[in-house]
Amino acid sequence: MWTAPGEALSLIRPTPGMGDGAADCHVHPVLLDACFQTVLTAMTPDDDRSAGIRLPVGIAELRLDAVGDRALWAHATVTAQSAGEVVGDLALYAEDGTPLGRVSGFRAAAVDRGPPR
Repeated sequence: MWTAPGEALSLIRPTPGMGDGAADCHVHPVLLDACFQTVLTAMTPDDDRSAGIRLPVGIAELRLDAVGDRALWAHATVTAQSAGEVVGDLALYAEDGTPLGRVSGFRAAAVDRGPPR
């Protein structure tokens, strides 16, 4: 993984634990989640804005060729960031650099950890 302020690039490889049917998926959920993690990695650390757990809450648009269980590159760009939310875009590429698609407007929100004990 490579990072710079507001962006990150990761090479995402399938794992044997994904199972035999992984190649039949349009995109395996494990690979898609790893792409989403790339957006979170691209967050610019500032005070406590990047601390804590964030969960996906929305996607504005998803356009993606079939990936199955192939390795892919994910280039994430953060487009907005606040204490409670991060918004970013992903450009996805095959391992050889062929464009596979985009995820636009990925949103993840902070999970309230509750009061300290």
